[in-house]
Amino acid sequence: MILCSFYNMSGFYQCKEIIEYQRQERINEEEGMNKKLTDNTVRKDKECEAVKSVVFVKTHKTASSTLQNIFLRYGLKHDLKIALPKNSGNRFYYPQPFAKWMIKPFDDPSEPVIIANHLRASPELYKTFPEAKKITILRDIPSLYESSFGYMKDLSKPYKKAGSIEKFYENPMKYYNKKDPAGQSGNDVFARNHVAFDLGLPWTESNKIEKSIEYLDKTLDLVILSDFFKESMILLRKELCWDWDDVLFFVTNQRSEKKELSSDLAQKMREWNAFDTAIYSHFNSTFWKKIEAYQNFDADMKILDEKLEQIKQTCLAGEKICPPNDSKCQFNPGGGIKLKAFELSETGKKKPLCKYMIMPELSLSKEIFKKQWPGWKNFYGK
Repeated sequence: MILCSFYNMSGFYQCKEIIEYQRQERINEEEGMNKKLTDNTVRKDKECEAVKSVVFVKTHKTASSTLQNIFLRYGLKHDLKIALPKNSGNRFYYPQPFAKWMIKPFDDPSEPVIIANHLRASPELYKTFPEAKKITILRDIPSLYESSFGYMKDLSKPYKKAGSIEKFYENPMKYYNKKDPAGQSGNDVFARNHVAFDLGLPWTESNKIEKSIEYLDKTLDLVILSDFFKESMILLRKELCWDWDDVLFFVTNQRSEKKELSSDLAQKMREWNAFDTAIYSHFNSTFWKKIEAYQNFDADMKILDEKLEQIKQTCLAGEKICPPNDSKCQFNPGGGIKLKAFELSETGKKKPLCKYMIMPELSLSKEIFKKQWPGWKNFYGK
């Protein structure tokens, strides 16, 4: 149970909203138990047990913010302890490999069971959460690196030097710093194999690709593909034994403008980012094998489509384009990048689930900081 008595008034009302969210979810669950189980929305008690601990390796530019929102919402709904950075930031000291000391300690002896903010994976990450389901997300290479360039073109030195995506891929070695491929801040890694980097793999060593994929196969419980997000949510729900409402989503942190790629440029991207290409190819294959083995997949897809339409009609009034550096939207790196955001309907404004579903990553992390550490005031502060 959450206690609000030690909050200031602003924090108090935020805490009350979280409690209302949890209360409403319990009411929904109780109502669901009284319905006929015609759509599998509520699981039979002995069918499976809902997973409470999740390690989400949040890769960059893969629709990972949308998936992160799902995990953080679940933690809030069930009052679970969520790991956040010790320095009160939003990333776990990226680009350093994750270490347990990076987690902000709680005021009591309890340990977190969910971790979903950006980090660079390491063996210590998985040791820190031994009971957790381990999940990550991938994206098809041309789409991924078009997004990476568009988003990081002013922050990643190789991209900035090239000036355009076509020029970069004409001769990437001209702009790539082989001696320091990640750069001091980690931003330069976006120019090559940044998914392998995020996953904690030797991303510059092509002779270790096969062994790295074997390692991921043994370590991860589920690899989601952002290109097939709805299909992925069906697999996620089954893997975690969650209810349908737990895997509903609106796509967040999405640019309003994207560049069309020629087949020649797409092939150059795959070749230059060979490590990431191999990872995606392998898990794309295993993904569809899971779909093929899934009983009643089409029926569950129909249920998900219906529920996504219902939540959209309930929550949303429409979309908007965020101006650069709008605090109500996701982190924006500048460069005139326009991001999509959602406008809540009058009904949606009254429903905590709707509010959390459209909440940007930084805002949601801020809510969790204030809930778990009542004295918390601002990012990278005390």
